[in-house]
Amino acid sequence: MTYFPNTIIEIWNYSPGEIDQYGPKIIYTHTTDLKVDMQSMNHNDNQTSSGRLEGDQYKIYTNLDAPISSTSILRIKGETPTYSVIGSPERNNHVLPHLKVQIQLQQTPTRLSEA
Repeated sequence: MTYFPNTIIEIWNYSPGEIDQYGPKIIYTHTTDLKVDMQSMNHNDNQTSSGRLEGDQYKIYTNLDAPISSTSILRIKGETPTYSVIGSPERNNHVLPHLKVQIQLQQTPTRLSEA
């Protein structure tokens, strides 16, 4: 259960495509849409070990059963920019069970098949 949903995101997951001379084609297929609580990361969250601040990073909170993995691509419904997952989604199963995912805006959006 997401307690403060403010954004609808599309989840796109990797599925291997046909193999050609260069190897398998990378294909992302639309898995589902989810209502999530999306928040900008604060300075303590997005500071690297060198002290440099990273930009365009966010935290999302959603249900534990959300089909998000470290290879998922996320996109806000109705927008073009895509986001990649930083690290692995963090599953918190305590008083308020939720999935916490850190994401970063991709400089070059991933091409998603709209089929």
